[in-house]
Amino acid sequence: MRMGKAYLGDVHRGPIEGWSHGDLIPVTNTNAPYLFIGTGSGLKMAQKAADALGNADVVSAPCLKPFPEKSLRELAKGREVIVTFEEHSIYGGLGGVVAETLMGQYLGTFVRVGIQDQFSSLCGNYSFLMESHGLSSEAVESQIREALNASVQLHD
Repeated sequence: MRMGKAYLGDVHRGPIEGWSHGDLIPVTNTNAPYLFIGTGSGLKMAQKAADALGNADVVSAPCLKPFPEKSLRELAKGREVIVTFEEHSIYGGLGGVVAETLMGQYLGTFVRVGIQDQFSSLCGNYSFLMESHGLSSEAVESQIREALNASVQLHD
C-alpha cells in the first residue's frame, strides 16, 4: 500500500457497488478509442488528461496484485491507444504489468506515464516533485500528444 503525499480529493466518489477485490473499476466506459488506466493519485492524472484530450475512457486500478488480467483484456478490446498513469517508476508498476499482460495481443499505441528510470536527488513539496519528474498536467498531455502524433505518422 502507498499513501498519497498530498490530498488530491477522493479517488472515487463513494463506495463502489459490485466491486470485487482485484477488478479494474471503469470510471467512464463509452468504448472511446483511448483507454486511460490510473492507480492511486495517477487516476486524477488520467481524468485530467481525458478531459483535456477527449476520446478517452478512464479506468481505476486499485490493486496490482493479483492483477485483473481478464478485466484488462476485455477493456482493451478495440482501443487504439492505452495510457497508464502512476506516481511510480514506469518499470515494475502499473505500466509494466499492463504491458506484460497485453504483450503479443494488443497492437495499438501504448504509453506509460510515470517517473522515468532515473535516480532522483530532489526534495520538495508534492507539486515541485511532480513538475520535476515531468508529471505536471501540461507535461503529461504533451507526452501523450507526442505519442499520438508518432503513431499516426507510423500508420500513414
